[in-house]
Amino acid sequence: MNYLDVRASAPVVIEMDFTANPIKMLNMVGVSFGWGESPKNIKFEYLIVLDGTWTTATDVKNNLGNTVIAEVRATTLYKMRLTLSEYTKGHKRF
Repeated sequence: MNYLDVRASAPVVIEMDFTANPIKMLNMVGVSFGWGESPKNIKFEYLIVLDGTWTTATDVKNNLGNTVIAEVRATTLYKMRLTLSEYTKGHKRF
């Protein structure tokens, strides 16, 4: 996917729903970006109880790398949310 000109006030939010077939025993999750096209802000959240509250696995501000890995530590994972915004490069793309 390519996202252009995504501001912090209107981030890209990708939500994955596993409620039909929950993931068992998840320890970590990660995301990798190529060619130096990484978002500046990356947040991983997860849901281990249906209709519960979201748990933040990591909330990286001012990211400079191409890979972010977060500990999740869920025996049963129902949903995961990835929030991305802003840019590390002048071309405003990730």
